[in-house]
Amino acid sequence: GYVVAMVGGHDFDRSEFNRVVQACRQPGSTYKPVYYSLALDKGYGYASLLNDTPRAEVDPITGEVWIPQNLNNTVEYQVNLEYALVWSKNVPSVQLFKLVGGKEVEAWARRLGMTTPIIPDQALALGASCTRIDELTRAFSAFARNGSLSQPVYVRRVRDRSGRLLEDNTAVSDPMGAPAERLDRMVAVAGKRSPDVIPPRTAWLTSQLLRRVVTKGHAPALRSSGVPVAGKTGTSSATMDVWFVGYTSRWMVTTWIGDDRRERPLGYKDAAFMLTVPMAARYLREVTAGQPLLDIPWE
Repeated sequence: GYVVAMVGGHDFDRSEFNRVVQACRQPGSTYKPVYYSLALDKGYGYASLLNDTPRAEVDPITGEVWIPQNLNNTVEYQVNLEYALVWSKNVPSVQLFKLVGGKEVEAWARRLGMTTPIIPDQALALGASCTRIDELTRAFSAFARNGSLSQPVYVRRVRDRSGRLLEDNTAVSDPMGAPAERLDRMVAVAGKRSPDVIPPRTAWLTSQLLRRVVTKGHAPALRSSGVPVAGKTGTSSATMDVWFVGYTSRWMVTTWIGDDRRERPLGYKDAAFMLTVPMAARYLREVTAGQPLLDIPWE
């Protein structure tokens, strides 16, 4: 759970606003694994068939009519659940969201640690309700950790002026700790384990799907990097936000680009696989160089 790098902006003198923990942004398709995992928990499988024909949807709150469209307006009439997530298809995803239910998705997202406001209408299927970078990263940790959340650790230890330990959030395996400190920590956390927020089987199935998103879907830069990573891309309305949230067997990383004021789209035809996926690939290639990473899922 150690947060070893956090970039909340590009110039602290111009803006002290930390976009990692303060900005609430539309997650786009990075929200799909939240309710896809719920569907898997309810008994849907990779081969469950979904319709991929655009149809008009009516917002039950505003009454507004809208027609979900796939990237590049593709239509394949019928696809299975695995294909729909791997290629981030919007039309079948909206159908799946309706099948599992908006209120159920909201409750499931809360189990995954989401704290920001959630509007459980059909637009949520495409990531309309905003979320923060830190909490979306934490939600994905449940898939990586077979059901338990990884709480972010920003401060490892706090000592007073005489060296007395006031607070200790270190892991037993922390290489920075002295042997005596690590033994003390081992005693302190003995028998304690983070509770599962979702069933391990559901987390495993979702993790395997997220691995296939990278090996088969819109992630060519990550495939060419050679790093075994799982994750999901996301592009919000009008390309005001682009995301990639992913993990290896050792690291989690989230990359995001957007406009604070939602005034300037990043590019009419741009998407996450052109922007944040290459960012994540370059970063992970540097961070993981020479490390023996396991394939996903590793348990």
